[in-house]
Amino acid sequence: MNEASPPSAPRPQSSVLIGYIVPFVLNMALVAWLAFGLDPQVNGHDFMQNGWLPAKLIIAGGNPYQPNQAQVHRLADAYLPMVAVGDTEFNSGADYNAIYPYWALLLQTPLALLDFPAALIVWTLLSGALLLVGLYLMLAAVRQRLAVTLPPLIWAATLLVFGLVSIFFMPTLLHLFLGQYSILMMFLLALLFATINSSPVWVAPLALALATMKPQLTALVLAIVLLSWLIAAQWRKVVVALGAIAALYLVPILFAPYAFSGWFSVNFMVQKQSTRLIPASSSWWGLCWHLVRPVIGDWWVPLATLLSLATLALLLNPLRHALAARDVMAVLPLAIIVTLLVTPYTIGYDQVILLLPAAWLWLMLQGHAGLARTLRLALALWLTLLPLWQLSLVADTGRNYPRIIQTLALLGLYYLINYATDERADEPLTELGLVADRDVATD
Repeated sequence: MNEASPPSAPRPQSSVLIGYIVPFVLNMALVAWLAFGLDPQVNGHDFMQNGWLPAKLIIAGGNPYQPNQAQVHRLADAYLPMVAVGDTEFNSGADYNAIYPYWALLLQTPLALLDFPAALIVWTLLSGALLLVGLYLMLAAVRQRLAVTLPPLIWAATLLVFGLVSIFFMPTLLHLFLGQYSILMMFLLALLFATINSSPVWVAPLALALATMKPQLTALVLAIVLLSWLIAAQWRKVVVALGAIAALYLVPILFAPYAFSGWFSVNFMVQKQSTRLIPASSSWWGLCWHLVRPVIGDWWVPLATLLSLATLALLLNPLRHALAARDVMAVLPLAIIVTLLVTPYTIGYDQVILLLPAAWLWLMLQGHAGLARTLRLALALWLTLLPLWQLSLVADTGRNYPRIIQTLALLGLYYLINYATDERADEPLTELGLVADRDVATD
């Protein structure tokens, strides 16, 4: 009598198809619906000014950081009323100039070969794809790290639903309607998370270098990663990262002498783009500007600085344990949340990068009961209803600072979820959130 043969394991191709490709295709169908529904006379304001137009200027042989304004008007053509804010000024001020690094503008020259409506559709589709791939990378990396076991269909459903919710996440919609670039930073941070301890050795350093495009969103995370590589004597990664950064910012000088000086001047010297948008910020700086400055005058600056330093201090103990355990990934979700509270230059659409720590926290709750179930509901509400409520506050005040509620709420959920899933939950609350502590204690 023959024994029954054991069931065969799922084929890898089938697992990839069900677990990743199907959710991606279904979610991208929704992105395509949004992309083809955009009105180029209304949407894509930031893509026009930050990508398509400066790339056009480069193709035409102009200096995007000090362009001829007549040339700007000629290239913008029928879309100039949409470009100008209130028909009087651009994102950069009364006169137009580019803001992003020259290498980032060069990468967008293929889009500048298209007319603006077509370029906007392509950019929106690319942004949606990067959003989904970034989320999938993050969820897969956290799943492996936490050893979360989910059947293939449940995993596919998780990616599909999380992708769907993330597309309709209010900061994501604002991002897509404006044609912004924070999703690109989110993707690069997710790629950094997923490859920080894997081969090939150049992937994570290259992601780190490219993520310097918007340092106000990434500098803290990138500094922590570089520090961890230095402490671990991972010299090849340090050299590749620093070499890539140098190449991105200095090589363009060979054919465009203004490439670095123009970008640096616009952002840090003459125009000071890095600080001029504080009134629109959704961090401590924007909050203090609007609520504290009218009461105590210039003392709002020390208060915003103090709040930022106190928030940065939240990282000290987790970072110390993470570096000691050679597990820097443990502190990076908190670093993203902290960044959006302390940077003077962050606007509502930048909160799209909060989807990365949210994905981390969602998988942390898998397999836990009790308080974790309530927190799973709270995190779902954070993703869906809270953005709508804060949007009403923004509409009522006419200001961006109420958006800080979204970041503060996730900071609170971060600590509560770490506590609820901590095996030592009966210990004093001074240990809240230190996942790396648990790793060290069990060594």
